[in-house]
Amino acid sequence: MDRNPLVFLMILGFASLIFIRVYEEDSQEGLLLDGHYREQIRKMQAFKASSVRHDSVPSTSRSPNLAPTPQSAISPHVFRVTSYGADPTGETDSTEALMKAV
Repeated sequence: MDRNPLVFLMILGFASLIFIRVYEEDSQEGLLLDGHYREQIRKMQAFKASSVRHDSVPSTSRSPNLAPTPQSAISPHVFRVTSYGADPTGETDSTEALMKAV
């Protein structure tokens, strides 16, 4: 009696795999015949290559910097709202402490 659900699930799983495989092949044939698909793949590969090229290896030749460099760089600042009276447990309203910190 215990084998019946197991056999049913195995048959259902096998049928699902066959169904997915058949429709996957049909959809791929349509995509390969369409020039739009190949063009999109080419664009994605070019984008991937350009992003990897810029992120992974620093360039030896410097490109001209067209943007002016800021004279005073703004450094990030961390506000500890508990020092302004905020409740770290969250049990009470800390809106006033947050407004003081900002």
